Amino acid sequence: MLPHIAKLGTPIARSEWAGRLADALHIEDDLVLQELQAVAKTTQTQIRQRTRGARAPRWNETLMVRLLLDSEEQRLKLAETLGSEDLEETEVAGIVRTIIRLTGEGRPVDYASVLEALEADSDRELLTSIAFRDEPIEGDVEDCLWACRQERSKHKHKAAVRQIGELEKTKATDETERPSDEVDRMLTRVQELARQRDTLH
Repeated sequence: MLPHIAKLGTPIARSEWAGRLADALHIEDDLVLQELQAVAKTTQTQIRQRTRGARAPRWNETLMVRLLLDSEEQRLKLAETLGSEDLEETEVAGIVRTIIRLTGEGRPVDYASVLEALEADSDRELLTSIAFRDEPIEGDVEDCLWACRQERSKHKHKAAVRQIGELEKTKATDETERPSDEVDRMLTRVQELARQRDTLH
């Protein structure tokens, strides 16, 4: 646990969770703090770095993970409704899919078991930062999933519009005019994505 506590963003947060860990293990706070300081020295570079290109998870992604860790009912509900593409534009895809896999295998789902099952260090660090939040866990996983689907639809729509612009620009600069079939196909795709996005409102 100490390397993950060491990656928390502030000294106050690290001290607070060191105290909680000491209480859970029934040992002195000072002992945990001493060990934490030793770990922090060896992981100082990692604490200050984020995975290149990664962004902070959106509110719905963070809440989804916390709901799944907190409630078996929410885990079963998500397992029934989660589509193969629903987590495409999220930062928590690896965490959520690991939780769903553990649930399907009938294994315990808590912070420690999910952390151990994750393969990517970036997912472990993200799970730690999410699990150590103190705000109340309120909401429903289906609302979080709806927000993920809406964001994915919006992203795909923007990408398609951008691709059309690039095709038109290429067509305008080519000496020989390109056939418009590809542009027409992309325009049809944009219309489909717009309709899908409208159904999510």
